[in-house]
Amino acid sequence: MLRWFRGASEIREFAEVSLDERVRYESWIESKRYIAGYCVVCDQSTTFLVDLGVRFGKHANLREGLVCESCHLGNRSRLLFGTLCALSEITFSSKIAMLEELTEFAALARTHFPGMVCSEFLGNSLVSGQCYSHNGRQVRHESITDLSYKSGEFDAIVHNDVLEHVFDYRRALAETARVLRPGGVTLFTTPLFVYQAGNVLRGAPQKDGSIEHYLPPEYHGDPWRPEGVYTFHYFGCDLLTDIRDAGYSDAAIGVNYEPIAGFTSNNHPSETEGRMLPIVLAAWK
Repeated sequence: MLRWFRGASEIREFAEVSLDERVRYESWIESKRYIAGYCVVCDQSTTFLVDLGVRFGKHANLREGLVCESCHLGNRSRLLFGTLCALSEITFSSKIAMLEELTEFAALARTHFPGMVCSEFLGNSLVSGQCYSHNGRQVRHESITDLSYKSGEFDAIVHNDVLEHVFDYRRALAETARVLRPGGVTLFTTPLFVYQAGNVLRGAPQKDGSIEHYLPPEYHGDPWRPEGVYTFHYFGCDLLTDIRDAGYSDAAIGVNYEPIAGFTSNNHPSETEGRMLPIVLAAWK
């Protein structure tokens, strides 16, 4: 069941109370190649592939695993998709901007929401709103810090593990708020460390295009960039304050811990650095 938290103390209490149960579940799940479960996207019983090959040393990263054999979406994407479908503010006819296009997640979402406009970030030198040839197809480019859309144009905006890779994330939050209508909602995922209050800046871009690293560089997998994408931020619960300061009236952290539905922690062996809850964030204009 999806639960919403609007403060750090309440979500930390949930994390602490549920920790032993999560460790037991995930240790068992990790020992299997496949588990039976129920996919909320497919709305049917399914089999989940446990390990997609993204790992913390010898431990499988379950946030990137637990892939449904039918819809082919993993833990994180199914959580985001299921929440998108469950929100009362979003309907079949809603106009939605999804900052993703070249994925099974985006293709499936378009079949449910015909008013959805999809895009990808294709590079810093390109112009938002223009289409470019990419891997043999025309793709709309949008930068989350400089969206081409009109103010108040959308009922909802969706993005999936984007914000941690954006140096000026406050500008990104303000841009998504700008293009939403009053009462609209931005729904997104990003790694969130609930025991961490402030946001940690891991590096900063320099004028010559290089990155000054304050911590060891971390790159996350990206199917369209073989080298991966640089991680600028580790977000803590202060992100909720940043969201509200960016022009949103409310923000909340949604947690849906349901192993039978393939929604688990990430399985990182350290609680303070990992055991990241299955989290989706919502920001209401």
